[in-house]
Amino acid sequence: MHPLAITKARSRLIAARAALWGLPACRDYNLFAAKWYLFLAAFKSVYTALEQGAKTSPQSRQWFGVKRKQRRSDPLLQYLYQARDDDEHGLNPVTERVPARLSIGEGGPDNTLQFDVSGPAGLGGALQATDGDGKPVPFEYAPAHAQLIRVHGRDKTNTYDPPEEHLGVKLASKLPAAVGELAAAYLEELITEAETLA
Repeated sequence: MHPLAITKARSRLIAARAALWGLPACRDYNLFAAKWYLFLAAFKSVYTALEQGAKTSPQSRQWFGVKRKQRRSDPLLQYLYQARDDDEHGLNPVTERVPARLSIGEGGPDNTLQFDVSGPAGLGGALQATDGDGKPVPFEYAPAHAQLIRVHGRDKTNTYDPPEEHLGVKLASKLPAAVGELAAAYLEELITEAETLA
């Protein structure tokens, strides 16, 4: 493995992590989409650097071949790889904005329909529902957020759905920031392995 490949791969990993920084709290969808694009580009660039660096020895080439196969078979890694290509070469978005949703009160024998809602005006505070008859008040709030969506391969015939698992483990969250963090941790291990071949 060429040492410069390690240096470049580490630099791209820093760029990927920087793109993820602040992603969960990002309220502007256009800013989110721009940061996600930067993450996807840096993600793929780590592979590109290691692929070029692996050409220096048979051992490195063999190692990279195994890692390429893993990237193609792992749902999370393959999805991100294809999402980057779709975002870079296609016109369709690779994420979508899900609007905020608030649900209060659902009638039934165990719930109440008599309640008052109070809380601060504007952003950044918790709403409170107060019952009127001693029964629980069903209350659910989901803030606006971005979610991963189906992406298309370069040939535009293959499609890739958001991943459900990574390295054989079911994902705890399919939100972009969580998926990105898993990928960044994987890339860190990938680069560390590559260093042993330099």
